[in-house]
Amino acid sequence: LLAARADAAARAEAAAQQGQTVAELRARFDEVKQRLNGVERRIQAGPQAELFSTLETLAQQSAVKVDAMEPRTAPANEDYRETKVQVTLAGVTLPQVVAYLHKIESAQQLLSVKSLRLRTRGDQPELLEVSFTVSSFERI
Repeated sequence: LLAARADAAARAEAAAQQGQTVAELRARFDEVKQRLNGVERRIQAGPQAELFSTLETLAQQSAVKVDAMEPRTAPANEDYRETKVQVTLAGVTLPQVVAYLHKIESAQQLLSVKSLRLRTRGDQPELLEVSFTVSSFERI
């Protein structure tokens, strides 16, 4: 009888811990789902402008001259079409880069900056060579 009681208490403790773990996982799931819903709303509500022209306009607003923009392939997705562009900037200052990246991240159109690379120039160390990939998404 004492052994059965101890076993029941141990199982009750394990069940309580599992219940807490499930509650924590549910809270994390709800948070991620809420963030995903926000992103989806932004994709659907945002303008679907041409990515190249949007990046060029934002560069002009940031006083940055784009050296090159090249399209990149994106993996297929059944719900969204991802458009990727590799952007290269030459001879820019850090404040210019920060301003440009901030404009990209805060644009009405949902844009995401990926794979950012910064290098200083050998001849002018105060200037940077920058390349990064920008993605935009569109619901199919």
